[in-house]
Amino acid sequence: MTPIPGCLRRVLCCSCSQNSEKAGLDPVANRVQLIAPKSMNWKPRKFSPAAAYNKMRKNSEKGIVEAQKRQPVPTNLGMSSFDLEAKEEPARPSPSFATLEEVAVPTYEESLKKKQPLWFSYERIDSQGNSHKPMQDAHACFPMARGIVAAVADGHGPGGENVSLSIIKEVIKNFGSYLFAYSNVHTAMEQFVASLSQKIRSDSCGSTLILSFITETGTVYTATIGDSEAFAYRNINGALKSIPLSCVRDWSSPKDALRAAIALKDQNIATEWPKHPAKSHRFNNEINISRSIGDLRYSPAISPKPKITVHQVKTGDLLIFASDGLWDFVTQEEIIAEINKSPDGLYRHRPETLNVDSARQSTIEAKRSDRGIPFPCGKGDEEDRLGEVAASPNSKFQADGGIAKRLVKCATENRGNSDHVTVIAVHIKKVLPG
Repeated sequence: MTPIPGCLRRVLCCSCSQNSEKAGLDPVANRVQLIAPKSMNWKPRKFSPAAAYNKMRKNSEKGIVEAQKRQPVPTNLGMSSFDLEAKEEPARPSPSFATLEEVAVPTYEESLKKKQPLWFSYERIDSQGNSHKPMQDAHACFPMARGIVAAVADGHGPGGENVSLSIIKEVIKNFGSYLFAYSNVHTAMEQFVASLSQKIRSDSCGSTLILSFITETGTVYTATIGDSEAFAYRNINGALKSIPLSCVRDWSSPKDALRAAIALKDQNIATEWPKHPAKSHRFNNEINISRSIGDLRYSPAISPKPKITVHQVKTGDLLIFASDGLWDFVTQEEIIAEINKSPDGLYRHRPETLNVDSARQSTIEAKRSDRGIPFPCGKGDEEDRLGEVAASPNSKFQADGGIAKRLVKCATENRGNSDHVTVIAVHIKKVLPG
């Protein structure tokens, strides 16, 4: 008997005894019960700060373990393996990924300890790349009281560019008010995403979203919807390694495949899709992501439910937030190789060798705002936009340049890549004196 994940909230019966035998299920009078997961009819939940943190910590650990399974494999066609015929192969451990032991996500009690404020610098760039379609990526990176917000939305379908831009405008305008209105970031993020899904009622198009709030002491909260993702890069025992900040759910995830099986009345999907790379599947032969904002005609198979994680970054870390135009076509090994070639020597020298005077001169103070700072959002101008504002008097936010542009170049030079590419890079630096 093959187990079907999910809790007993809603039961749908499918008349498909032939498929049930293939899946190893017991057909009863040609009827198979598929039990709907919570994400089928998702609504925000309320947790205590401790419970919310522990839930995010669990998601973080899942993200670290699962990331290697989604690593694209380069081919001689210059294409991601996601575009090739799916084959059931065991995951190949990569030394580029940090292990759970190397990352050690702090416990709730450890997270409450007082920490020193950090300095941040950032760069952001997008490119239409090899695509002739309208630019559908949108993004923003801006400071606010007590931290920084970074967001990338990747639209799809006719009119997807309007959905992604609307999402980023909402992030800039309203996300800050949610952070201040709720007792923990997990609840704030879920409530904000729920408000987005109510405001953006598009049937034939939608958008992914990666949304992070980085506190001035280096705690990173990340909500992931779809295949836009975030990674941290850290020097661990002399080697640069990648740490997933996202916990991605796609059609290879059992509960997401289960939603598709219920919607399409084919229980075979629930057991077969998780065996193969997510992007070898398309729901209704149309869409290859299982979570997005919009796409109402696919609801509730496609859900807006975010997976939210928590991590603690350190001085010298580099955070990359990007659309799938990067992650699907550039491997972690290639990204690390580009970072190691960084002309500023960020990973070849200890962080304290950074030029303090230069950093201070390039920093411009900004006023605090409970609703975030109305900062111009990116939309396909293919220019390297550098930050010009500071997060708070104790947590400096400054302009930087280099790695984001090189990563976009790596992605667009892949001749199998016809997708748009957006990259935000946030450098974590020690607090500067004075």
